[in-house]
Amino acid sequence: SVIVQKPPSQAALRQIYRDLKDVAELAETHGETLLQESDGRYNRKIYKIQSAGLQTSLSEDDLDTYFISRAVLPAVFTKERATSLDRLQEAIRQRVIASKAARLKTGLTSDTMTNTHFYENKVTNELDGKLKDMLWVVGQQITITITHLSDDATSVLFLTKLPVQVQPVKIVFHRGCFYVVTVRSTDQRVLSFQIDQLTYQTGRTFRRTNKLMKIVEANLNNRFGITQNIDDETYNTELRFSLVTGRFVSEQFWHHSQHAQQIGTDWRVTFHCGINRELVGWLFQWMSNVKIIGPPKLKELYDEQLVRMLTISNQSADNPLEYTNAFAPKIKPVGPESIYCTYFQAVFKINSRLISRGSCIFLAKSIVIRRLPFITFISATSILSQNF
Repeated sequence: SVIVQKPPSQAALRQIYRDLKDVAELAETHGETLLQESDGRYNRKIYKIQSAGLQTSLSEDDLDTYFISRAVLPAVFTKERATSLDRLQEAIRQRVIASKAARLKTGLTSDTMTNTHFYENKVTNELDGKLKDMLWVVGQQITITITHLSDDATSVLFLTKLPVQVQPVKIVFHRGCFYVVTVRSTDQRVLSFQIDQLTYQTGRTFRRTNKLMKIVEANLNNRFGITQNIDDETYNTELRFSLVTGRFVSEQFWHHSQHAQQIGTDWRVTFHCGINRELVGWLFQWMSNVKIIGPPKLKELYDEQLVRMLTISNQSADNPLEYTNAFAPKIKPVGPESIYCTYFQAVFKINSRLISRGSCIFLAKSIVIRRLPFITFISATSILSQNF
C-alpha cells in the first residue's frame, strides 16, 4: 500500500498523483485495480492494489486453524473486533464450501473453543485506542516522546527520566499484556513499556535498520520475560525442582536458553539470562517445590523477599502496605561522587555485609556538593567506621 500524508510541497503532491496514475494503469494491464481509502483520524490517504479473484482454495484444516487462532487471541481483539472476526469467519467458511475437496465436517465453532483470558488486561476503549495508535506508530517508524507513565510495570523508570524520546521498534504480547519495546534516541538503550500505561507525543520518522533490530533482539534474549534486568550482566541460573513440578516446568517454554534434566527424583533446570523481578516472582509460584542453586545474587534477592513477606504477614491488618521494588535496575553514579562511593563500599563492612549503595551515594554526593576537602572525606570515613 502507498500512504500519502502531508507532502512537502504542491509540486511533490502533483508528482505523487502522476505516479499513482501510472501505477493504476500498470495494475489494469495485470487485471488489478488501484483502490483509494481515506482515514480522517491520521489525515492520510491509502492506496491499495486489489487483485482480481484469488484462486487459493481452503480446506477444513484451514477453518479449524481459524477457530483455534480466534480462541487464543486476547480479549482486546475478540471483543473489540468481534464483527471483523465474524466476517473473516464467514469468508473462510464460504471459501471452504466452494472448494471441491471440502466436506465441512468440522465441529469447531467460536462457541466450542474458548479462552479464560486469565492474566490479561481488562478490555477498555482506552486500551483498544492506545493499541491501535501504537500499531500505527511502530508500523510507520515514528519516534515518540513519552511524557507520563501511570505505573512502572517493567522497572524502566530507574533507567530513564521523563520525558524521553524513543524509537518504537516492536510490540510484544506477554502474559496477557501488550508492551512496546523501544530504543532511546540518545544512546540506543533498550527500554520496554506497557502500552496502556503510556502517555506520549509523536515526532519524526526514523529508520528501523537491521542493526537496530539486532540490538533489540539481543537485549530481549537476555531477559527473563519482558522486565528490565537489574544490571547488564547475564548469569548461569541453576534450579532444582521436585519430580512432578519439574516435569511440568520442563514441558513449558520459559526462555530460549532453558535446559531441563531429571536427576534421581529431582529435576535440574538451567537458564542463562539476566536477573529481574519477573524471574524472582516466577520462582515464588512454585512454592516449596523449587530450590535455587545459583547464582548467589539471585538467591540473596529471593531470600530477602521471603523475609519481607514473613514480616508483612505477621503485621497487623491495619498496617498499610508500602510499594517496594527490590529488583530495580541499578544505576552507577556519574561524576566525582562515583569515586567516593566506590571507596565507601570498599571500606565499610557491617557483619560481613556492605552498607547499601544508596547510603554510599548519599554520603558521596554530600561531600561533592558541599565541596568538602579530601581530609574531611577521610574524617567522615573514620566517624562512620566508629558509628557502624
